[in-house]
Amino acid sequence: MDIQKPTTPQNISVSKITKNSFSLNWSASTDNVGVSEYLISVNDQLYTSKETNIDIRELNSASLHSVSVTSRDAAGNVSGTSEIINVKTLSGVTDLYISAKSKFWKNGNSTSLEVLSGFQNFGGNIFVAENNVYSSGFITKGNVDDYRRIASYWKNGILKTLEPLNSTELSSAEDIAVNGNDVYVVGSVTRYIPYSYYKCYWKNGSKVILPGSTWNGRYSDPRISKMKIDNDDVYIASSIYENDYKPVYWKNGTLYQLPKPTTFNFSDITSIDVENGNVYIGGGGLKFFTDKRMGFYWKNNEIHEFADCEGIMCMDVVNDDVYVAGYNNAGKLAYWKNNVMTEIPFGRQVQSIKVIDNDVYLLVSYNSEYEQIQKVFKNGQEISSFNQENLGNLFLTTY
Repeated sequence: MDIQKPTTPQNISVSKITKNSFSLNWSASTDNVGVSEYLISVNDQLYTSKETNIDIRELNSASLHSVSVTSRDAAGNVSGTSEIINVKTLSGVTDLYISAKSKFWKNGNSTSLEVLSGFQNFGGNIFVAENNVYSSGFITKGNVDDYRRIASYWKNGILKTLEPLNSTELSSAEDIAVNGNDVYVVGSVTRYIPYSYYKCYWKNGSKVILPGSTWNGRYSDPRISKMKIDNDDVYIASSIYENDYKPVYWKNGTLYQLPKPTTFNFSDITSIDVENGNVYIGGGGLKFFTDKRMGFYWKNNEIHEFADCEGIMCMDVVNDDVYVAGYNNAGKLAYWKNNVMTEIPFGRQVQSIKVIDNDVYLLVSYNSEYEQIQKVFKNGQEISSFNQENLGNLFLTTY
């Protein structure tokens, strides 16, 4: 008869807090026979999970929850109770951040990005952590005879360069993420004599060259890379050139090659998201023997096609619901939730799609010969408009 209890679950952590949900993770218990399930107490309401994580949903906003975890084996033996943690759901107030070439906005109020004398700024993507605003990009200076491009990022508008100002290599920062006190920036470095390039990321300013990304010779250019951090793991998605472009991603610096589509030619990768250990990577390509573009994404190496999508511009994954934006077969902008399409009434390109508490936010741009306009839509309704060149992306925080 088995009377031995499993060990007590440890390292309880909470993430992805919204106004009505949060996610829990913990370290696995051990048992002489095996753990059958975990019991999660939230304000004395009991949930069960066979994994070491769970999403707690349908909670009240701005409410406090006392959370603990125990484990149980097949014989019914229950472990000791984990440490108790308190989790407060958010109030539901959303701050809206948008990045641009020379500034960023928070709820319509702009902050300029610091610029060095003689240089120009090219801000790109934005990330917000602990009320600090991080923007990735590069600064440039010079002409054909003395041209410089230096990978950089800005924290609350203050410039931090990632390569020496006198470098003869051309570098750029393409995406940025923050995890605790660590700032990660992904980008590329190009040399012209002789021609070569490699992809890399900087962690707190220290450069790490991504294996398999170096190319020596012409005929290709470094494609844009996208970054996501999940549970301290660093994911980077891009493509590498080996006679043609191949879709890949790196997890903590280890290279993984994605399966190429069998019904169309792979073109490029545009987005990455990671949720509960599942890796989602969006891209586009051309259907074989036609000029028809196709939108698709990988989930853990399995390809999912969109029959009525001509290419994914951006992606967001929330509670395993996959939201993507791009063109539909009629040439109209649209977004999809799990393959269900909604047309977008304005614009030529979707810069960003973000979802919070089932509200869908879109940053959409329209360029003509005379003007460049960007608008933000929430559930199809316009909530902001900008006249600004080179907008980057949209970032939302809720408190």
